[in-house]
Amino acid sequence: MEEVKCSPGGLASGGGAEATLVMADRPLAPARLPGDQGKPYDARWAQARPPTRRAGAEPRSMDPSMNLFSQLPQLHGGEDGLGPVLHDFSTNANPMGPSPVVLEAVQKASVERYPDPNYSGLRLELARFHQIDPDRIDPCSGVSEGIRRLTLAWHVLHGQRGIVLVPRPGYIDYKASAVSLGMRWQPHGGDLPTLEVVRQLPDDCKPLVWLCEPCNPTGTAHATAFMEELVEEVHRRGGMVALDRAYEPLRLTGGPTVTPAMADRVWQLWSPNKAAGMTGVRGGYGIAPREFSEDMIKLRHRMRQLSPSWVLGADGVAMLHAAITPEHQAWLAESLEQVRKWAKGQRESLQSWGWTCWEGVTPFILAQPMNSRMDVQAWLSDLRAQGIRVRDASNMGLPGWIRLGVRPPQTFHALARAWVRRYESGAVIK
Repeated sequence: MEEVKCSPGGLASGGGAEATLVMADRPLAPARLPGDQGKPYDARWAQARPPTRRAGAEPRSMDPSMNLFSQLPQLHGGEDGLGPVLHDFSTNANPMGPSPVVLEAVQKASVERYPDPNYSGLRLELARFHQIDPDRIDPCSGVSEGIRRLTLAWHVLHGQRGIVLVPRPGYIDYKASAVSLGMRWQPHGGDLPTLEVVRQLPDDCKPLVWLCEPCNPTGTAHATAFMEELVEEVHRRGGMVALDRAYEPLRLTGGPTVTPAMADRVWQLWSPNKAAGMTGVRGGYGIAPREFSEDMIKLRHRMRQLSPSWVLGADGVAMLHAAITPEHQAWLAESLEQVRKWAKGQRESLQSWGWTCWEGVTPFILAQPMNSRMDVQAWLSDLRAQGIRVRDASNMGLPGWIRLGVRPPQTFHALARAWVRRYESGAVIK
């Protein structure tokens, strides 16, 4: 049994009381309940009566400070619990969706029965699509779940030696998954060149290095030569590169920068729901590296062990099956022709307003309104009150920047009108 000491903040050097995480391949000691005088858990506890309430007494309301859900920060795009979003720029979904092929398949899904918990047929079809061995396919309920489970598996396998390198700027879940486990983590990218960060790690570290290709939130692509060098360096240290490829199907310009040889050496995560314009259906899959080293076999085994019995529902299975059909692939290619035109026009419009925009290859745009002196947060709140939502990039490492999904012209015009009102009100510092 291995005990891992970690601080609540998730950093090895952090202060505060330590918690002990116990990992074992055998069952842990019986759970004990408060006030049970040291006795192991007994099934008779399940028959305990609920607490009674005095007749006529009003039910007690929860102290708002104890409502954990109300304290969770808003980390993602889409619905936010604040009422209808009439014009939603906050997600990266295909604006031409939903895919009619995938939608029909999901609507016809057999929801009256459990799917095969091994997903044998699905894994076989996905393997044929990618031309790989079916055993490398690992279904997940979406890329976010895949990120969490892979990080957990890495932690279980490597304990205190494991460290997670998270891209900056980047999707918040890479860091959140490490912090939630009390793992060491370190940013890379931007003013912290990735290769230098890896080379400066202690020799006994086992790095799990996350990359998103194409990148969220910048929309940019990594150079093939850079990724090849990174994979080689990380492998030399006994680590692994994990590629989030959720936006690969939505690439608007250029071809894949991940070569087949590189794909065989990294862990990949895929999900077609954004490309299909159906983010409400959760489903995705991982592709394990081709290698059969002892550590990789253990990691793949851990991933299977940590998966829920049914990680995908019938709707997710139907979506994944339909997303690899020639009919959907043809629809997707045609839809991106239109999205490409919208993206070009909307980027040019933003720049004409004085905004700074990153040049990317995806159907979303990372932009800074006017200049860094503008009160962006106040404007975002004002937009939300008008039923318009954009993605604040602050928790992705870019305060003062926003990410805008490319949208149909009538939706973009709503944003343009809101900007004109803001500009004419004098709230924009010129």
